[in-house]
Amino acid sequence: MKNDSKKKVAIFYSGGRYFGGIEQYLVDLFDNVNKNKIELELLSMGEWPLTNRLLKNRHKVTFLSQKRISAKTIKLAGDYLISNDFDLLVSQGVVANAYARSISLFYKIPNLVTVHSVMGGDYSSLLGRTVYKIIDKLTRFSTDSYIAVSEYLKSEMLKSGILKDKILVIYNGIKIRSSKPINNNMKIIGSVGRLHPTKGYDLLIQAFAKLDDKKVLLKIAGEGPELNRLVNLAVELGVADRVEFVGFKKYIYEFLDSVDIYVQSSLTEGFGLSVVEAMSQGLPVVVTPAGSLKEIVKNRKTGIITKDLWPENIAAAIDDLLKDKDLANKISKNAKEFVDNNFSMEKWVNMTTEAYKKAAK
Repeated sequence: MKNDSKKKVAIFYSGGRYFGGIEQYLVDLFDNVNKNKIELELLSMGEWPLTNRLLKNRHKVTFLSQKRISAKTIKLAGDYLISNDFDLLVSQGVVANAYARSISLFYKIPNLVTVHSVMGGDYSSLLGRTVYKIIDKLTRFSTDSYIAVSEYLKSEMLKSGILKDKILVIYNGIKIRSSKPINNNMKIIGSVGRLHPTKGYDLLIQAFAKLDDKKVLLKIAGEGPELNRLVNLAVELGVADRVEFVGFKKYIYEFLDSVDIYVQSSLTEGFGLSVVEAMSQGLPVVVTPAGSLKEIVKNRKTGIITKDLWPENIAAAIDDLLKDKDLANKISKNAKEFVDNNFSMEKWVNMTTEAYKKAAK
């Protein structure tokens, strides 16, 4: 007989070619969840970098059809969940949500949706955004509850018509580790994320080209469809010899240890996990006033928020840190302290566990 205090939770995953924020969120959750309270399993539509990572870490993954549209997937997943006595089905992203909501409707398994981003930032084409918004609104009635990873996302969800009492805000957590000593001879700017239009790396490269100090280097870590365009832009602006695309980094802190200033030039941001990770290492950060970044960064206290998205103003903020060492040192100290107090892994896992238990049948 199953222990009533322990819940079986399946997370439906529709796939991702590149390892991004959602994937890191799920790896952290599987690695750190209290197995005496929650038994987690990933239901994945095919094999992806995330599934390989979870299997390597000895977590349970069940593979479903990789076809993007397949009614058989609903039956296959639903039958599996019922026969194995699962209590909750969690999903994230429009495709995964549509499947999970259908399974919830037909098999009477509660569905909790975790919201990591706004749809407008995920889909660049108007047609894609329109179609997915319609799908989301038509299927959301079968979702019982939501986790939003920022207050910004909660506000956007409320605007879309989701009821306030269905939404719980839980900030992401990170593993707190010792930070490197502050570098008073800052020469390397870094940024981490998917090479996707919403991350605004074109703005960062344009800003970098405008910096007064031409001996500064820029390192960008991540993979994505924008790589060739960004490489060509660096060439056009005459900074290709000072811009390095280092690819995906499994161990983010090794990359952060190699840079002196962190910049997030996003057009929109659901949370900004890499910003928090950079702050935890005492790196002075520069962010755009996009989405949740204004929740994480307090201007000129724990980082610098640019006036807007113009490259000139991003460059001006970076120049402030390069030229004013006292400001950079103050921000570094405050940022580290702020993250230590607000974004612990333990707090995030505990709150997520309680949300899952409350939502479970």
